[in-house]
Order: sequence, then structure tokens, then C-alpha cells
Amino acid sequence: MNNFITLGDESEAAAYNSVALGASSLANRPNTVSVDEGDYNLYRQITNVADGVYDFDAVNSAEVLQLRQEVVMMHSQQAETDKKLYKQAEMESELKQLRRELLELKKALKK
Repeated sequence: MNNFITLGDESEAAAYNSVALGASSLANRPNTVSVDEGDYNLYRQITNVADGVYDFDAVNSAEVLQLRQEVVMMHSQQAETDKKLYKQAEMESELKQLRRELLELKKALKK
């Protein structure tokens, strides 16, 4: 027994525990749900999907867009941090140079 389900005209579930949804859909891998046939660019949208809660839940566009915004924000914050670190390194370099010049001046005054 393959435990498969097909819904739709000419849909086919050809693998163990698979589900084919929609006309001409083909589910040919075990433990999968297919909403298209895979060969002729017949793609379908799955709509009204709630936000995922657990590791293996589906994600929706809103979750992906939120993640993208967070990544962009983190990238921007990292760029600001990098600028500050660069500025700090410049200041440290200038301070070292001033210390060297001060030492040279002290030596010159002792002569």
C-alpha cells in the first residue's frame, strides 16, 4: 500500500505517502505534496498560509520579506559599526604619531 492521495483531473501520486493536488499534478517523490506536474512550467501558488511556528512548517512571503528587512537592517548597522571602527583605528594611528612627535620634541629640548 502506497498511502497516496490525488485530487484533480489527471493528477498522479506515484510515490509512497505522496499527495498530488490539482489537475495534471504529479507527486513522484516519497513524503511530498505536489501542486504541479513539473515538466511544463505549470506552477501554482499556495495561498493563505499562516506563519510557520515549528522548524519544519512552511513559510509565507510575509515571513521572507520580514527576514529580508532584518538582514538589510543588520547590514546597515554593520556598515555603521565598520565606519566607527575605521575612524577609531585612524584616531589611534594619529595618537601614536603624536606620541612619537612629542617624544622627539622632548629629546630635542634636552639637548
